[in-house]
Amino acid sequence: QASLRQEHSRWYVPGNTYVIATGDVDHQHLLDALGFSIPIRMSVFYQKTFDNESEVGVSNKPLVIERPERESASLAFGCKLPSLTSLSESEEAALAVLVFMLGRGMSSLLSQEVRDKRGWIYGIGATTQFTAGLASYLYVPASTLPARVNETVELVPKIICSYPLVADHFTDTVARIQDQLVVLLENPTS
Repeated sequence: QASLRQEHSRWYVPGNTYVIATGDVDHQHLLDALGFSIPIRMSVFYQKTFDNESEVGVSNKPLVIERPERESASLAFGCKLPSLTSLSESEEAALAVLVFMLGRGMSSLLSQEVRDKRGWIYGIGATTQFTAGLASYLYVPASTLPARVNETVELVPKIICSYPLVADHFTDTVARIQDQLVVLLENPTS
């Protein structure tokens, strides 16, 4: 309990607070309201507005937070996708199959290549994330040993972007999706 309270008092302080507001927001009103409880340094205040996040360029700048006392490293890979609302039904279905193939379950390509063949990670997955009115993302979280971060950071994007897909990958993925649907139909609470 003492270490939990110490970490809480160290990190959960007003100076570490982020406020992200989207939509039709009166930013000055928001700042005024927040100023009563959170000290705001205007020198670090950043306001960016845009109509469609998919129009904003992609940043290749990695964010690295090092914590040497940890025994594992958490990685997050991502890339922008077209807004899911702009995809046709068949494109949306193809994206769902691709994401399932890449990172859903122990039989996924990422799990087989990075975990099973190399033993570099504890876990890896893939999902799409969509924020209403903004861009969509492919998101791939992974957990590895600190000593394997550089190798994992180099390999995962190669698998995502240029892994040679063959017919067996699609056949296996469709079978895994069908298996999941059967389980859901037989046991809707699972």
